[in-house]
Amino acid sequence: MAINLTTILLIIIDIVFVLVLISGGGAEAARELPGDFAGANHLLTYPSVYEQANSALLCWLGRLSSGQSPGGPGH
Repeated sequence: MAINLTTILLIIIDIVFVLVLISGGGAEAARELPGDFAGANHLLTYPSVYEQANSALLCWLGRLSSGQSPGGPGH
């Protein structure tokens, strides 16, 4: 079984790719999030956004039809 040049190049590229991933280097964030971003305090900071989203959701739910779905194949 002879290994051709394409196979050797693919193996070399794979090895280089794995070595680059392992080396880590890491990138730093351009902008960091505030410390309490995921806490409950964010609802107090942006109450209008929460209220707008809540209002939009209630509007969408109100537009749904009520009752049973139509019968037929697949139901």
